[in-house]
Amino acid sequence: ALSTDNIAPGEIFDSHSYEKGALIIHMMRTLANQMPSESSYQDNFTQALELYFTKHGLGNVRYQYLQAALEEVTGTSWQPFFTQWVRSPGHPILGVSHEVDGDGQLLLTVEQKQATRDDRQWRTFSFPLEVEVIMADGRTSTYKIDIYDAKMTIPLSTGGDVAGVVVNPQWIIPAQVNVDQGLDGWMAVLTHSRYEKARLFASRQIAKSLQETEAPARYVDQLTRERSLYVVGDAVAALSANTANRDHVNRLIGQMSLRLDLDRIALSTIARAETWLVKTAEDAPTRDDEVRWQAEFEASSIQAVRAAILDRLAHADLERTQSFVLNRFQESHWSSRDRRAMIDIMTTTPTPTSADFVQSALEGKLSVYWLTRALSNLASANFDSPDQVDLMITGAKNHRYSYGRYSFVRLLAKQVSSKEEVCPVLEELAEADSTPDWSTTTYSSIKSTAKEALNTLDCE
Repeated sequence: ALSTDNIAPGEIFDSHSYEKGALIIHMMRTLANQMPSESSYQDNFTQALELYFTKHGLGNVRYQYLQAALEEVTGTSWQPFFTQWVRSPGHPILGVSHEVDGDGQLLLTVEQKQATRDDRQWRTFSFPLEVEVIMADGRTSTYKIDIYDAKMTIPLSTGGDVAGVVVNPQWIIPAQVNVDQGLDGWMAVLTHSRYEKARLFASRQIAKSLQETEAPARYVDQLTRERSLYVVGDAVAALSANTANRDHVNRLIGQMSLRLDLDRIALSTIARAETWLVKTAEDAPTRDDEVRWQAEFEASSIQAVRAAILDRLAHADLERTQSFVLNRFQESHWSSRDRRAMIDIMTTTPTPTSADFVQSALEGKLSVYWLTRALSNLASANFDSPDQVDLMITGAKNHRYSYGRYSFVRLLAKQVSSKEEVCPVLEELAEADSTPDWSTTTYSSIKSTAKEALNTLDCE
């Protein structure tokens, strides 16, 4: 649920609009399947979905219908769940600390720290919470506790020395969790936790604590033994923010490349890391390197890998890369993301080699979507071309799409060397009346952009 009280428009489309819905379904499925089931071949959540679709398929629905299906299958009221997680805004923000008392019990303190807005405190949530405790000898135990107050301290009998704690290890509850423990605690979780998500969270906490320092060897050593490619790949991306970790990144992606269970995400991670290594290396790439990367680009079936290789090629030699792209852009098999990457290569830093592509863009030979992206890049690069200003003027006045005209106007604002030709056109556009194909928003944007351009170019 969203509360729109006192929220800026940009905040409406945040993680509550997107991730929260999936997280709620994940929590709903987990909680439903933890309840007793009368079926020997289907879990509760699957039964509820089948009932829901059988009764309401091809019809208009409300969330209450899914609630009724869950209640019919589980024999339990789901009203508190839907009231708290579906109808109400916000999510829990948990601060967690732990210590051992004189009797050897682990005292776990969980405090809800939901933010306030205009002195209004978000509600206190009630939910079951999993806690995984890592013992000094590597044993693990998972406890389930009920959270219902703003701050609670729960004693847990662990039967030994505690090395680390992870809260919500399977990410069942859609909550932000901050556990107050040091590197040793997170290393214990990364080394011994049974849950992939818990190890991922531990790895992120360790990487976050490093900031500008080199990763400790024991952290990297443990990553080489990590069985989840997702955890290792996430760590590689984090370590790639600091050149002090170049050797560690090289070691990790070398080991990843040897695994037989590589998927698209892992291959993309390796490609991006290799590009980072190339861009941060002291030695410049050789021509043989470029030829090899071009062959890899042609052979790869993964768009993210191709994008990383293009970035690597552009770093090696931008003009040769633009020539490589120019000869391939019109091929029909590229995905939209490929085309976007190619357009960015050609227009973000325009050179004589990209002139033919720029010419085709100015002549309107691209679809309006790709045209506006190319023109936006050229404007951001302060592209000033007296030889092509006539094409820009024609586009600003006559392009068949109003958003295309707007993009040409933005580019006209950069034509400092041709201001005598451009200023009268901008004055005309600043005073132009709307035409039937102009949306109100685009019409206003064209006029306001033309007026700003008049000031930018200091037109008299």
